[in-house]
Amino acid sequence: MASYAQKGDAAAYSRDAIISNMLSEVGDALEGSLECCPALPTVLKLAHRDFAAQPGGPATGGERVAVRETAAHGLETVAAVSLRAGVAAFVERATIDWADADAAATEEAAAVIIASGWALGGEARVARQIVAFCGASAEKQQEANALYAPDDVPEEARAAVDAAAAAAVAKLYPQTDAAALARFLRVCDVNATGEAVYARVSRCQHSCAPNCWVAHHADGALGLYAIRDIPKGEPLTFAYAGANALLLLPTRLRRRSLAKLGFECACARCRGEV
Repeated sequence: MASYAQKGDAAAYSRDAIISNMLSEVGDALEGSLECCPALPTVLKLAHRDFAAQPGGPATGGERVAVRETAAHGLETVAAVSLRAGVAAFVERATIDWADADAAATEEAAAVIIASGWALGGEARVARQIVAFCGASAEKQQEANALYAPDDVPEEARAAVDAAAAAAVAKLYPQTDAAALARFLRVCDVNATGEAVYARVSRCQHSCAPNCWVAHHADGALGLYAIRDIPKGEPLTFAYAGANALLLLPTRLRRRSLAKLGFECACARCRGEV
């Protein structure tokens, strides 16, 4: 997950990888000693596993998950069958990936964004998102924009996104709908996983006592793996923002950190139920 206020994405993910390696040892030490969150040692140990060495393979697991609508969370992904610990709930390809956006096009888009009056930071990342979206097929654009985008954003941020999208369309991508581009930028702000948006994982809810772990594969695929047995019908959850260290914090500090993503965590652990 990401927000316009965050900068240095690659550095942040590198730091998180380092923290993951360190916390794997903490997970070994904690195993069997946490009454409040029995799954936490497993989560921490999984953090250091070399998922990058495992091929993601083709998008798979569709028969293992289902999407349902809820009053509390909107659309959410649940187990369509019982899942055993260690199995992939699904492996999917990115809907739109901007990691390898053309450098020259990105530089050009960044200049247009800045000229539009953009002052939210992260213009290089937003420029890559614009380049990727405008170069994607209409089908992929529609699939990405079917994901959640917040309506209650500050007016200043909404105006900046709309202005940047309108400028990019007017000067660089006249074949693209400006409103669709602006919505995609808002989708990315709350659904980005690394340098991409993924349709399935974006519909999984956050939990501070998650039942799944997200793995990035070397071939670009993303997998969601069960870290405990999951009964049919249970929502699939993982810790947002690569939140390995976050899981060690008390509820008050976890909620403060997650508030930066635009919500107050009300998972079972934060409610004191696990």
